[in-house]
Amino acid sequence: MMEVQVSVHMKTQDPSQSVSFTCRGEWGQKGGVWYLQYREPDREMGDTVTIIKIEEDTFASADNSTYDSSDDAPPRVTLIRRGTVVMRHLFLAGKETQGIYHHPYGAMNMLTLTRHIDFKRRSHFARLKWEYDLTLDGKDIGRYIMSIEIKGGTTE
Repeated sequence: MMEVQVSVHMKTQDPSQSVSFTCRGEWGQKGGVWYLQYREPDREMGDTVTIIKIEEDTFASADNSTYDSSDDAPPRVTLIRRGTVVMRHLFLAGKETQGIYHHPYGAMNMLTLTRHIDFKRRSHFARLKWEYDLTLDGKDIGRYIMSIEIKGGTTE
């Protein structure tokens, strides 16, 4: 794992709910799986560490330098949070997936329909973007777009 700069942008249908931040994180690959880890800076998240796991194994381009989900099937993205907020959720393009979101006020059933996932990487830069519809405890929350840029180190 190497230290990198992480920029996270989460957009929703309601602009007042959108979030953007930049922080330091760790980025690396193990066994063909990419991992990004960073500490959430939002006070509402408390002391929470976020880990994003990107499994692209057979989905890399022929020269293994870039990935674009328009070329092949998209990667699997797992969002893991540990600390004040606890969750583990798998995002698969075109699929509904379920999980549980634990926070200080209780737990909520989480259902997502992932619209698409894009993952691109080059030396010293990577970008992950995915769009999904979110339902919590049976209530439609709306559409979210997560965009994460990783700078520094290497992504080869």
